[in-house]
Formats: sequence, structure tokens, C-alpha cells
Amino acid sequence: MSSAVGDWNVSENFIVEKNLSEDEGFEFGDSAGLSRHLGGLASGATCRLCAENFVVGVEAYGGLGSSEAFDGAEQRHYVAPVIAWRVAERSTLKASVGFGLTEASDHVLFRVGYAYEMPIGRRW
Repeated sequence: MSSAVGDWNVSENFIVEKNLSEDEGFEFGDSAGLSRHLGGLASGATCRLCAENFVVGVEAYGGLGSSEAFDGAEQRHYVAPVIAWRVAERSTLKASVGFGLTEASDHVLFRVGYAYEMPIGRRW
């Protein structure tokens, strides 16, 4: 879920995961983020390195526990600055460095993601 607040995008999500190959119950997590484009409106020119193709932000995320155990000492939480680059019309590359906030957390997580948007159906 996300909302636009002026030039900013605010997102918040509650996460429920289930490993279908194991009998380990459901796992719960949360995430929240704040981001914005570096540039204003697109210039109309084909430019992959223009400011409007870059997004910067910060996110916080973590695990809350499972349906079998909600042990606070085992919860892992992170905060991470994020940068994303729209490399093509439907492709985005994202990178972040997450810093652990709890004793159970890893000290640092380096995350890289690639997303491709697949159109389904007809454009209107």
C-alpha cells in the first residue's frame, strides 16, 4: 500500500508468508518507506541518466515472528537508504544497504533488486 503526499511516496505494508514445503506456520513482518524522484516532470527526451529516472528514499522492515512463536528477542529489524534507477520503460534496478536494529539482526544487509513490468491485456 502506498500514498502520494506531495512529491513524496509513503508506503506501509503488513506481510504474511507461508512456506508451502514446510510445516512451520505463518511468518509475519512489516515494512514502511518514504521515497521521491530526484527530478520533476519527465522532459520528454529519451534519457536514461536524467534525474526523473532516479528515486531515493529510506525504508524500515523486519520480521515480527510466526504463528508458532512471537519471541521479541528473535525479531530482526532493519533501516536502509535506497536508490532506484528506471533503466528502461518497464525495468527498474534497486539497491539498498540495510543496517540491523536488533541483537538478532545481521549487522549489514546489501540488497539488489531488478523488476520488469509485464503488461497484461490491452492498453486503453
